[in-house]
Amino acid sequence: MRGDFIKDPEKRLMVQIEKTRRKLYRAYENDAAFDRLITISEELDQLLNQLATINRENKKEKKVDI
Repeated sequence: MRGDFIKDPEKRLMVQIEKTRRKLYRAYENDAAFDRLITISEELDQLLNQLATINRENKKEKKVDI
């Protein structure tokens, strides 16, 4: 898996987000059960929340450097 060799945590997370987004779309296209769609959607939400946290922290660090 390509994402396994990425050292930058933010980039690795973005790869995970894309994989999970595709997983959700495939499940939707294949008429997966509603519970399955919700589970994958929740996984995606968690990853997106992690990315938002990283972005907030990076923004704070940049303000401090000024």
